[in-house]
Amino acid sequence: MITFKNSKAKLLTAEIIDTTPKDLDLILRSTENDIEFKPTLLNSGDSFSIKLLVDNFIMDVILSGRIIGVNRIKEVKKRQLFYFRIVFYFCMGLIMGVLAIIGIYSFHLI
Repeated sequence: MITFKNSKAKLLTAEIIDTTPKDLDLILRSTENDIEFKPTLLNSGDSFSIKLLVDNFIMDVILSGRIIGVNRIKEVKKRQLFYFRIVFYFCMGLIMGVLAIIGIYSFHLI
């Protein structure tokens, strides 16, 4: 279940936009204040994406639920995502730089 911490937040629409695998049977139920999913078996590697339109949204939600073999659902803070993005873009830049250098040398070799 996903619940909004801001009591003024109002869920306007909620929809499942993608699932992996494509035939994943996921059912979503929503009210003005929360989103609930019908209990579904998820295997390792299964995932889903949802699209929400929320009025008065503040980036604060409460995730709750039960998952077999999982003690608790860990919330990833925005700061952790920020640092992850920095490392990701740095690594991508490094890879692109190496590929550009290889491309330059291979161009001169021809």
